Amino acid sequence: MSGDRHLRPDPDGRIAGSPATLATVLVKATSPYAGTVAGQHLLQLLVNLLARQFGVVREILLEVPDCEIHRGVFLAPRITEGRLLAALLFLGDSIGGDLTITRVADGSPATVVICVGRSADRIDVGVPSIVVAGHQWTASVSTSGSTANFESFSRNPIGPYLAACIGAGFAFKSAYGKQIAIDRNFNLWRTEGELGPELDGITFPTAYVLGLGAVGSAFGHLVAASSGLRGNLVAVDPQYMSDTDRNRMLSGTWIDPGESKVGLFTRLFVDSAIGIHTFKGRWPQDYLGDPGREIPPKIRSSERAGRFEWVISAVDRNRDRIGIATQLPLNVMSGSTFGMAAQTAYYSMQGNCECLGCRHRTPVQLGVEDLAEQLNNLTKEERSAWYIDHGAIPQVMASIEEYLDNPSCAGPGAADLARLRLQGRVDWAVGFVSAAAGVILGARFVRAAIVGPDREIEGGSESRYLFWADALRTTKAMRSGDCPICGGKRQG
Repeated sequence: MSGDRHLRPDPDGRIAGSPATLATVLVKATSPYAGTVAGQHLLQLLVNLLARQFGVVREILLEVPDCEIHRGVFLAPRITEGRLLAALLFLGDSIGGDLTITRVADGSPATVVICVGRSADRIDVGVPSIVVAGHQWTASVSTSGSTANFESFSRNPIGPYLAACIGAGFAFKSAYGKQIAIDRNFNLWRTEGELGPELDGITFPTAYVLGLGAVGSAFGHLVAASSGLRGNLVAVDPQYMSDTDRNRMLSGTWIDPGESKVGLFTRLFVDSAIGIHTFKGRWPQDYLGDPGREIPPKIRSSERAGRFEWVISAVDRNRDRIGIATQLPLNVMSGSTFGMAAQTAYYSMQGNCECLGCRHRTPVQLGVEDLAEQLNNLTKEERSAWYIDHGAIPQVMASIEEYLDNPSCAGPGAADLARLRLQGRVDWAVGFVSAAAGVILGARFVRAAIVGPDREIEGGSESRYLFWADALRTTKAMRSGDCPICGGKRQG
């Protein structure tokens, strides 16, 4: 199944495989909120993430006012005009293929209810239910009744996007009977009592977005949906979308496996005023080694000086993180996931926080011949588990097995084994966690552009949303004295 990453045992050991009964999720929206840009941002991402929960959610029922859609809300697939209900139905079908069904509510029973928009009435529908709303930088969620009483709604997607992630997470947990009560407002502006500024007219510094998979595409989706932002992004990734990206990569739809990730990322910005420059390859190795890369002169001039001011790291292997650290970028913001935690961190060669090398050390890897010997010493069942953990398809398993039978004959099996060795294990992943990591990452980047890096670091270098606890945590991380990059000392 294309969603097998979130159907494996999760790292916390709380769930494994499909739930006993697949969820039928009813999405209800209030008329005033559904007609706003904020409400449509939330509904779009909520249906998007629910439709990616293959093997967990079977049906999405929509009880939504049929108003006109706003431009810049539906990015992949791109829908620029028409009615909201039709757009959401088309979105669900485009994402879910034949594994999830999105249709108009007709009174059929639901197992989970998500109310979108402020509701003054206590929820009492006999099944797990939650109210979600978002405004500017704030997500408001409640399982007992009404959300925060926002007086107006801006075009800023940050709060609505985080609310959508929490709503999708509530549906996922409810399918396994793991939901909890929650009545909270989460403010990604991070300043008590402030809603945060509008984004119109804000220009962010040129940034290299490295890794355009689940977290990187969510970062791009948020930035592209923020219509008032201006700036330039250099997007870099060597890979193509795979089948197992369907359940978590916001830039891709059901039919997009095989498309390059840089191409899908670029598609998000078709109607955007943000400058997008792409490179298909690894950074920094392939990128800096290609004198013909198509980069504007102003950016290339900075590169020739050996200065990379801002890097958005959404790569998922430590060897790639170390590669980034060796270039000594001034500011690095990193997004990642672990189980049901969406994680972001600020790394810098300056300031009182870790550099990227302090946390991420390159592990020692076995050579292909040593790995082959190790696999030959496993039982059939243990070897099968290794293949599953590394995401090997049947054809790859067969080629490696042929190589293991005769290691002296190097061929496709040896090449496949080398590739799996470099890629490492395929991690457990579910779409709303990756999306939340990208949303928080985007919010922190935009906030740093507004208030400056020093203030962003002072507020805490690490931010995590913990979906099991529905809690947003901010912590500080200091330099490591044995770091091979900074040696525990700040630069400048």
